[in-house]
Amino acid sequence: MRDYMPPSHRHFIENISSRLSLRSFVLQQADERLTHTFEQCVARLVEFRNLHINIVTRYITIPASCAKQLRAKKQDLTEELDKIGKAPTLLEERGTGGSGIMTFLKTVRDKTKGTFISQCTTGNQVLPDPSMTKIQKAASELKIE
Repeated sequence: MRDYMPPSHRHFIENISSRLSLRSFVLQQADERLTHTFEQCVARLVEFRNLHINIVTRYITIPASCAKQLRAKKQDLTEELDKIGKAPTLLEERGTGGSGIMTFLKTVRDKTKGTFISQCTTGNQVLPDPSMTKIQKAASELKIE
């Protein structure tokens, strides 16, 4: 894949990859305000990931599941069956990249949660303010129905 990438893009990615991660940089600084800001950014990303999962569930997974059930019943719903037959059956379980769509999205969300600094800091390092812990807890308890 890298062979097809424009050289300037490849150079940019290689340059970023050779440096500290943003999380490592924030940990190195041991600055309370920077840590708090980083934690807020991660919390917002987790919220976005949860929203993305909800949208995919509502607009892809649930409609695809309903279409699959109706196809299985094969009742006298000729007009509806014509519409259903045209539905993209591959998206019922797989994302556009071929991965299990919900497994992939939840894995990405969980990896994002894993970047919270407060989950690994101890001793003399500064922890973010307690309100961030509440946001993290609420995000982790979010359920899709």
